[in-house]
Amino acid sequence: MSIASIEVIVREGGRVVRLSGRWTLATTSQRAAGLADELSRVADPSSLWDCKELEAIDSAGAMLLWRAWGRVMPQQLSIKPEHWRVFERIDAADHEPREVVPPTSLLHGVMVVGSAAIGVGRHPLDFVALIGQFGLNLVYVVRNPVDLPRREISANLYKSGVRAMPVTALVGFLIGVVLSYLSALQLKQFGADIFIVNIIGLGIVRELGPVLVAILVAGRSGSAMTAQLGVMRVTEEIDALATMGVPRGLRLIFPKVVALTIAMPLLVLWSTAIALIGGMVSAGCSWTSPMASSSRTCRAWCRWPICGSVWQRARYSACSWPWWPAISASGCDPTRKVCRAIRRPRWFRRSRWSS
Repeated sequence: MSIASIEVIVREGGRVVRLSGRWTLATTSQRAAGLADELSRVADPSSLWDCKELEAIDSAGAMLLWRAWGRVMPQQLSIKPEHWRVFERIDAADHEPREVVPPTSLLHGVMVVGSAAIGVGRHPLDFVALIGQFGLNLVYVVRNPVDLPRREISANLYKSGVRAMPVTALVGFLIGVVLSYLSALQLKQFGADIFIVNIIGLGIVRELGPVLVAILVAGRSGSAMTAQLGVMRVTEEIDALATMGVPRGLRLIFPKVVALTIAMPLLVLWSTAIALIGGMVSAGCSWTSPMASSSRTCRAWCRWPICGSVWQRARYSACSWPWWPAISASGCDPTRKVCRAIRRPRWFRRSRWSS
């Protein structure tokens, strides 16, 4: 491979600068500074630049010559047509007019906040439209069970449910261990370390289990679904489905919602069980026996606070309508009256917890 070389020939009519070799990135990268200094010394407006002997030239070598020429084409230049086109592209890019930056308005901050507020306001509308479209698809599937996308639901159930089991198990186990250990440090001071299992059972079953699974599913499966739909939008696959007459919501959105609806409760049970196992392992290794931990865990699940919490949330969700707080503010409590009409099962009595 011939290297880039510069030869200066002095004649009566002026100087001739003859360039030869390969002026490419591979041959000029190691000698870029030296070539630039040598070109700056021989550069002269009255010189004749002979580039006929150039074997090859790319943008890197052309930029060295372009800077030496003062970013203008020399008046006397002898060059091959294919090499001339390289300098034409550089000349067009160098003299392209720069984008004019508009002056910043005094209300620029207000405009940014307003556009952000409009964008936030559009999200509830899009969510309502999504829920409405899902309802229409659900009615259509109920009326036409043959069109149920079984394969899509099965694939999404595997991706968002089965593949999420390892990470939910790991997080649940660690949460159970940490919660058991930190609770034991405080309860041991009062001789109440036997109640660690009750704290783990109540905290994980009622609050931490569903919250952790929701966060993990939103971060893992939700981001994957968003990326999938985004790629399909970029590659125009969604437009292709519309062109073929395939309902996009029924094939893309409906299976994902159904799969998550089925997978979420199962993942909650899975992560809760693993978290309780982690708590029992930590409690068994530190403070109490595993048998005592497992027995107290089973008894804690059947006590009033867990079942009563479900009962209380169910009845207040069914009875507390948006207009009832105004009636209650006037001195009447309709929620309590309605709930009294509902007969409480005997296994919800507080006496079992007090015992």
